[in-house]
Amino acid sequence: PGGSVRPDRPLTTRQTGTSHAAPAVAGVLACMLEVLGPVPVSTLRSLLLRSCRPVTGAAAPRAGNGYLDPGAAFAAATTRRDRLQGRPPGTTPGLARSTPRPDPARMD
Repeated sequence: PGGSVRPDRPLTTRQTGTSHAAPAVAGVLACMLEVLGPVPVSTLRSLLLRSCRPVTGAAAPRAGNGYLDPGAAFAAATTRRDRLQGRPPGTTPGLARSTPRPDPARMD
C-alpha cells in the first residue's frame, strides 16, 4: 500500500489497498444509512456499487467495481429515499454539489 499527496491538488490523495479503502467506504455507507434508515444490506450494496465510477486502462483489473464516488452514492441514497416517500427525485433540500470531482486519470 502507498499514497501520495499532490501539492497542485491539496485536497486529493491517491492510496491503494483495502486498508485505505475500508474507512472511506465505511464512511460513505454510514452517510447512506443516515439518509435511508434501516434498509436491507443488498439494497445498500447495490446502490453503492452502481454509484462507483468505472476505471479504464492498466488500473482496471485492480480497481474492482471502480472508484468510490461519495457524491454519487449519497445522491443514489437520497433519490431512493425520495422515491420511497413519494417525492420527485432530487427535491431534497441542501444537496448542491460544492466542488468538482478530481479526475483520477490525472492523479499520477
